[in-house]
Amino acid sequence: MGIGVLFSIAYALSASVVEVFRRKQAIRQGLKNNIDGVVNMSVLWLAPQCVFAGLIGAFGSIGQIEFYYAVLPKTMSSLALVLLPLASGVANIASTVIAKLVKVITCSGGRVGWLPDNLNQGHTSILCLQCLALQVSSILLLVAIGLRNRHQTNLLNLMKMKQI
Repeated sequence: MGIGVLFSIAYALSASVVEVFRRKQAIRQGLKNNIDGVVNMSVLWLAPQCVFAGLIGAFGSIGQIEFYYAVLPKTMSSLALVLLPLASGVANIASTVIAKLVKVITCSGGRVGWLPDNLNQGHTSILCLQCLALQVSSILLLVAIGLRNRHQTNLLNLMKMKQI
């Protein structure tokens, strides 16, 4: 699961870099105020993001299923397979809420905001960096909880050995 989160950090970072480059290209090509303008740049700029998205899906899903199988009793194994799409759905709803909040908050007071209808005027890269910060805090929380649980597991095993 941790590897999937690391790949999501790389995804957010690459998305931010590509968006900064894309916006600079749009401004350089005179498309800042053109909502229908097409930026002249290669589609291969999206390749790292697509690779990271595939790796996130592969490592994140497998890690999550392994985690559910390790934590839940064997009689609840079918529930483990249902929790994966449930978690994905909750994550999609949360990302939509975050995007809406960012749009409402950053557009207040007549400002253009981070996510306007014309992305050439906005700052989508800042939203990507915000997602990056959430992912970094997520991996730090994952490591902290993992270390705490490992310590507790070692204590439980030690206590069991003393009882024998």
